[in-house]
Amino acid sequence: MRSTVGANMLTECPHCFTDVLVKRDGTCPACLHDVSDLSGANVDVAKITIRNRAKGLSGVCVACGKATSEVMSFRRKVKNPLYHSRVSFGGIVGVLITWLFDLAAGNIHRELTALLPRCADCGTRRIGPVEKRLDFEEQTITLLVHKDFRKALERSATDLSGPSASA
Repeated sequence: MRSTVGANMLTECPHCFTDVLVKRDGTCPACLHDVSDLSGANVDVAKITIRNRAKGLSGVCVACGKATSEVMSFRRKVKNPLYHSRVSFGGIVGVLITWLFDLAAGNIHRELTALLPRCADCGTRRIGPVEKRLDFEEQTITLLVHKDFRKALERSATDLSGPSASA
């Protein structure tokens, strides 16, 4: 019997940055590139997933990987597909009052936000992260960023979860 250990593992394609089950011939089913062949792949880009309202991320620019203390506001807003007006009485006044309360409570739209580090040079050139996936249910943002930003983010996560120094 043949061993299938690792055969059903998700692999991130270095060409399209999609998590895929690699085909038997070694190609990505999403973009059809060979996942082991890095020619033509942007090796300076990495994929990250962060939580909604993320703040205090590493001081490395998401676009170029240089150290920075400046930040950009990342914000995406969509109409909530599950929103339905709940008016059963009151006519037009009831509709307006209900709509105003729902708007104030944030029920009409869904929003994902994050404060991401971006240097002044990239800000001037309007270069930022590339959106890969926005998940409004799980409240996560998946972005394509510079590999040095991802490394700094991983280091800061390790530092936070590492053993604490005893006095």
